[in-house]
Amino acid sequence: MADHRALPPEQTFSEIVRRLEQDANAARIKKLILYACKNWWENDPDRLSVISLQSLVQELRYLNPTLEHLKYKLHLLVGTLSKQEEYLQVATTIIENLTGLYRSATPIEKTTINTNPLDAIGGKLQNQITKILEQEVHSSRIKKLMIYAARKHWEADPLKIDQAEINRLISELAHQYPTIESLQIGLAAIVKSLNKPIEYAAIANMILREMGKLYSQEGEVISPESTNDLATQAVAPPSSQTAPAIELFDMRLEIVKFANPLRAKILLFSLVYYPFTYKEQDWSNLKLYSLEGLLRSVTTVCHSLEDLQSNLEVAAQQLNPPEDYVEVVRVILKSLKPGYISLQQHVQQALQITAEVTRANSTQVLISGVPKSSSAIGNQEL
Repeated sequence: MADHRALPPEQTFSEIVRRLEQDANAARIKKLILYACKNWWENDPDRLSVISLQSLVQELRYLNPTLEHLKYKLHLLVGTLSKQEEYLQVATTIIENLTGLYRSATPIEKTTINTNPLDAIGGKLQNQITKILEQEVHSSRIKKLMIYAARKHWEADPLKIDQAEINRLISELAHQYPTIESLQIGLAAIVKSLNKPIEYAAIANMILREMGKLYSQEGEVISPESTNDLATQAVAPPSSQTAPAIELFDMRLEIVKFANPLRAKILLFSLVYYPFTYKEQDWSNLKLYSLEGLLRSVTTVCHSLEDLQSNLEVAAQQLNPPEDYVEVVRVILKSLKPGYISLQQHVQQALQITAEVTRANSTQVLISGVPKSSSAIGNQEL
């Protein structure tokens, strides 16, 4: 599949940014674009103000190679917010302003299937797909992910999950996602928002594999190889490299053994994102991350052990009380030192195959003067 990502000139971006900055909903526009680029919802006006809107617009255009990608992504994210009506208008404003970027750039060749999956709904094929998914060991997780994708909410009630019918969920998904590409984009965004992304990437692949049979062209069934597996790319490291995963497990084990795990998470979160202030929103954000995920993220911010040490020490001094975190700094450094370079290389390789990979200066978000890399999803507008 050819991938021509020729972008419009800088002048075009500047004109679009100027229009967006002058819009009455400029703050919400920046929030939604940041959300779409970084899967991070930012409510703090001070942190929001130091983020370059032009960099975000450039990144948004890069991450969404077609106008269809952009529309599906924004509409999917709006569905996760509490003020959907207001943000639907914001999404429309963004799309209207960025449309010109797609007209003036070389289009990306796609492998999307144009046949409407609704043609196959209600027939023998749908029943076959339903039977296969119902017999999967992880049918409960399959239902959870399908419910989220179709109804835009995470269902945790075991009774409601059990009562949900996969056959009906297939119909709902087919109505909402008219192409296999749109379904991939939707599932990929959801998978990245969960606290068990690797497990749910496998679930997403099952859904894509079976649902893909509905998206046919000239009677041919779509094979997994004929689609760009966004769900897996969004979270899964190269399968041929298992050593870094083992090293990360050992690193985490040593940290948990010799330091307070919660303090370790707070310290790493403060280093990677912003200084933890113990407010309710901070605790909500912290819950979105695992210790392993923060350990991976720190390698994208600190390019050497020396850099890691200095940044940890600075972060510790910003926390309250700082003396409680001094020992945590020592434990983290000791735990990461043996395999830091290996882990860093592994994370970089994983990022290179990610569909929404962060690239160059246009993909850096500067928060409090330090480059930040975000991967959590915020699902609320406060």
